Amino acid sequence: MKCTLVFILVLIMPFGPNLLAQGCCTAGSPSLGTLQTGLTQKNRFVISLSVESTRLTTAFRGTERIKDALGRDATVNNISFEVGYGVSSRLSLNLISNFSQRQRQVHLSDGSSFVSQGAGFGDMTILAKFALLQLNVADQRELSIGLGLRVPTGQSRIEENGVVLSYDLQPGTGSWDPLIWMYGFKGFLPRKYNFYYNATLRFPGTNANGYRIGRELNANLGGSYRCCSPFDAILQVRLRHTSRD
Repeated sequence: MKCTLVFILVLIMPFGPNLLAQGCCTAGSPSLGTLQTGLTQKNRFVISLSVESTRLTTAFRGTERIKDALGRDATVNNISFEVGYGVSSRLSLNLISNFSQRQRQVHLSDGSSFVSQGAGFGDMTILAKFALLQLNVADQRELSIGLGLRVPTGQSRIEENGVVLSYDLQPGTGSWDPLIWMYGFKGFLPRKYNFYYNATLRFPGTNANGYRIGRELNANLGGSYRCCSPFDAILQVRLRHTSRD
């Protein structure tokens, strides 16, 4: 049995008027770590720590960019801790937990502003991954699918000055959310580069207050290059789409 430790640091901080991002906090799951990797090898543990920081400054109605009358800026910071174990050559199990800090600043027309923020442990995700095509040296390909469940273990009733914060500032959702996942990989050894894609589709349930957020799709397409062992340079395109609450 082997244990592998992985550390990922990503800063996603869009600035300027031409960057496309939502203008308020989001209840979306952190999408790094084991959601973007394939199966864990048989009888091996993988422990991953991911740090993700996102600043959101632009508002959209559907695909149309709109002016936010409240001039909102939002920052979402997530620290995810994940453990994966290879049950067999085709099956691995993953457990994902996170600590989330969400802050929103509203700029008023008189020049003043105020800040609201919530922080705490988010929901836990359990994910089972199954390999349709197993990765091997000859083909250097992998195709995997997975089923998971996001469990409402996170804090979803945080208060500020005696008032419960809005849903988008809560670290947890308070709902049971099934999800489906897929992952593909293609390597080109002995060349130092490879390509991959992955997608996660979450189906949120209804929380104790009778509120249900929209379905959420996270998809990534990217490639990596082994520039200097053991480090890789990675270029990735990321898509996130949510339906109406």
